[in-house]
Amino acid sequence: MQNTSHPPVAPGYYLVRPIVGLQYLVNVDFQLGIKKGEGIHTFEFFYVADKNSFIINDQFASRSVRWNGKTGVGNLVWDRQNISDDSMLWIIEKEDKQHLMIRNKKDPTMVWDVHNYNPGIGVNIKLEKEHPAGITDRKAQLFVFEDPRQ
Repeated sequence: MQNTSHPPVAPGYYLVRPIVGLQYLVNVDFQLGIKKGEGIHTFEFFYVADKNSFIINDQFASRSVRWNGKTGVGNLVWDRQNISDDSMLWIIEKEDKQHLMIRNKKDPTMVWDVHNYNPGIGVNIKLEKEHPAGITDRKAQLFVFEDPRQ
């Protein structure tokens, strides 16, 4: 795992796209969709320097993404921001020049994942154990961040 004392992405607002389906966007329901511009696909990545981690908020910073500690679909939820709760802190790690992995600080072996490596409208994003490098399923755990203003 890489040192995030200098974050690999600048804090800010991003659209999140899975590399297994770059035509899709992760929405605030933790599902894949395609419509751009309504704000339902925009996430704020706020860097907490003393935690070497990000808080991921909706675009209005009214709620933050938290791992509920469970496995399977539905384990990413929205909650009130609490930077003392490691289940709400996220480590953004570069896999290569443009592909990123989103790890949970409470259990860094748990990463964002496209459910069943099956990109499509309505497919869920969940937290799952990181797949080993070199296997195809790992691609379901890599994302691209995009400026929503473009």
